[in-house]
Amino acid sequence: MMPIFARFRLPNGRVATVAPGGFVGRLATAACRIEDPRVSEAHALVSMRGRSLRLIGLRGAPILDGVRVDEAHLAPGQRITLATGLELDVTQVSVPERIIGLALPDG
Repeated sequence: MMPIFARFRLPNGRVATVAPGGFVGRLATAACRIEDPRVSEAHALVSMRGRSLRLIGLRGAPILDGVRVDEAHLAPGQRITLATGLELDVTQVSVPERIIGLALPDG
């Protein structure tokens, strides 16, 4: 099965690959670790919503194309601003055509 992830280029040129459930922030365990005082420990979360990956702001809303949003649908070529002068470039997004799901009975 094809892996699900978003790949970001950080301001220092480093690349971070983040799977659904991965954090962007200063946490030592963050999938996309950014050591900058303008970024909180768990600043944002990459989440699978429907058939797309989204970046969900947890501490301050990200800015996409000059507009502050609660969550951003991730696509290659985007530039996401986390704080003034601190931007991430989305370089790749991998979501398979089909995703296996599990349905449980009510009760």
